[in-house]
Amino acid sequence: MIVNFLKSNQIPTVITLHDCWYFTGRCSHFVSENCYKWQKGCYKCPNLRLYPKSYVFDLCRGMYSIKKELFTNFEYLQIVAVSKWLEQIAKQSSIFKGCHVTSISNGIDLEIFFPRREGKFAYLKNDSRKIILAAASQWNKQKGLEVILRLTNVLDLAKFKIVVVGNLPHNFVYTEKLVLIERLESKDDMAQLMSVADILINPSMAETFGLVNVEAQACGTPVVSFDNTAIPETINSRTGIVVPNHNEEAFVSAIISVSSWEQKHSSECVANARKYSSVTQVKRYLDMYDKIVK
Repeated sequence: MIVNFLKSNQIPTVITLHDCWYFTGRCSHFVSENCYKWQKGCYKCPNLRLYPKSYVFDLCRGMYSIKKELFTNFEYLQIVAVSKWLEQIAKQSSIFKGCHVTSISNGIDLEIFFPRREGKFAYLKNDSRKIILAAASQWNKQKGLEVILRLTNVLDLAKFKIVVVGNLPHNFVYTEKLVLIERLESKDDMAQLMSVADILINPSMAETFGLVNVEAQACGTPVVSFDNTAIPETINSRTGIVVPNHNEEAFVSAIISVSSWEQKHSSECVANARKYSSVTQVKRYLDMYDKIVK
């Protein structure tokens, strides 16, 4: 295996963690099942039907042992997590015991994500309703799709328009209470849509970073999210509201509150997003590479 080759030949190596797979027996996320077996050794995985799926065998115990052996005494290994939360979680796994773990956030292209005055989605502003945007590449329970559906029965849809972007489950039942956009052609389209929105909502149950929150803020749009995993790292009190996890009543209240914010919060959002410029994050990686090879 390539890891054995790198380890045995003492080749400086950097591994970036985008999820939890490297330090668990098999799962990419553990929060939804509230499973912490991965801290010492996985067995009887409760997540077999979640990504990456296993329909027959539970190999998590063996996979955990293999990973632990691979990364033990890997002297020239640098682990980089994409958030402070993921960094702290990774340090709790015995797989990375003795490894150097740090964090460098995901970056965004500020030449794409910036406030737009007009664009192809201006038609969504055809009435006085505030636009609530929810965006994900693939919607499911973990991403908070059920929360969004319940919002349609709680929010005053005479005042709010809920726009959902992303692939929906095959069994999703269409509702006229939502504006559905299943596919965008480019990141530029996403930036235009985020600029049109008044609020981005992120009802996800777990995020190792929360890139969509940062992209929205770069377009001047404040965010409402639940308080879990890495999500709070991307938002401050001037760029959005983070509410207690699973508290949908507080989530609704936060949406109503943010909808009345003054325009000055838009510039606060843009300023916060600048910290996540891809140029800045690339420089941090290059500085780290330079130190490693020296």
